[in-house]
Amino acid sequence: MGNPQGQHRESIADCFACGVSLAGGFMVPIEPYEPAVMDWLSGLSASVMSGAPSATDLDNLKVMRQLALLFLSRYSTVKLHDHVCGQLVIPPMELAHGKLGFESRLHPERHHLIQLIGWLMMDLEPRLRDAWRAKVVRYNQMLKGFEVAPRFYLEIVEGFANWRDACNRNVSGVRMQLRRSH
Repeated sequence: MGNPQGQHRESIADCFACGVSLAGGFMVPIEPYEPAVMDWLSGLSASVMSGAPSATDLDNLKVMRQLALLFLSRYSTVKLHDHVCGQLVIPPMELAHGKLGFESRLHPERHHLIQLIGWLMMDLEPRLRDAWRAKVVRYNQMLKGFEVAPRFYLEIVEGFANWRDACNRNVSGVRMQLRRSH
């Protein structure tokens, strides 16, 4: 199970490389950015760990995974990490470069990112709209690779799809007002 050297392990909690138990290891305290975010994340975690998470909790987890992909995107047009750090007035953390999955990142990075994601999730529509308006993430990137997106997320993101139509309606309305005034 992930151990190419065939090192014997007593438990899945043992390190795959050296066999040392990781269960009683040193714990680094998490510095919460906003206590309400930590409370929300703790509630979600408790629901999942209960073995009977609600459909809403499962949908939230799907969206959180998509947001994690956006935060870790290597596209130069996605600057969601710096934007959310600015909104929370915290310094952006230097994230490891390269194609590295969320689970492979160091604990401080994961805790940092999950708090940013939690902050977005607590008021998703206006916060995601703000990021979209600031041009730190594009509409198509919010849906890229999201095969079975929850309905609430689709409704939010699809509201960003017709921005050109909205701009054209506003321009047309201004033109009509100008014609009437002359």
